[in-house]
Amino acid sequence: MNLLQLKRLTSSRSFARGEAYFNEGRVSDLAEDDGTLTATVEGQRNYRISLSSGESEMEYSCDCPVGLEREFCKHLVAATLAWISPDATAANKTSERKKRETTEEKVKAFLELQDKETLIGMLTSAAAEDRVLRERLLLQAARINPEGVDLVAYRKAITRATRTNGFVDYHEAHDYARRIQQVIDSIAALLEDGHPVAVIELAEYRARPANGRTRGNSRS
Repeated sequence: MNLLQLKRLTSSRSFARGEAYFNEGRVSDLAEDDGTLTATVEGQRNYRISLSSGESEMEYSCDCPVGLEREFCKHLVAATLAWISPDATAANKTSERKKRETTEEKVKAFLELQDKETLIGMLTSAAAEDRVLRERLLLQAARINPEGVDLVAYRKAITRATRTNGFVDYHEAHDYARRIQQVIDSIAALLEDGHPVAVIELAEYRARPANGRTRGNSRS
């Protein structure tokens, strides 16, 4: 990708803000693997971006609120500028990729040496601190429940994921979207597992308001 192509993908405002992020040195972990660019960009929090060019179209993603709307955000701009910058030499790019791979390999090697009880303890502690991980594990347990799909657990997960108290703060939008997507993915997995009836029941549950009537069917 060149500078002209980049400007065509985004708005002038996003480009200007992304350029500022790039100049401020907010891009890190820049790497390319099999045609896909990945990086971390510092904003309100650290955001992960991914960018790749297919035969017919370009695919990109960022886990910021704007990126979740499928917009080419300032974080994608900053990362792309870092990649096409003359300072981003082939040696630097290779070094970043090796650094990332080495870190992942170290974590994997460490985990492979631990016994079952230690891994359970580590995962339990991590789940206690990470709401998204905790919900993922609860949904997985509900999905593979030996007595059948635990629909009660799924309903509770849906309620927790969609609870907003009437408002979603901008800075909370990312986590809110992640929670909902996680539930959607788990329900989709139920369909792949051969549980269409459970999927229909859960879809109807979300469409059902507090008074028990299906939306659109209430009478005045």
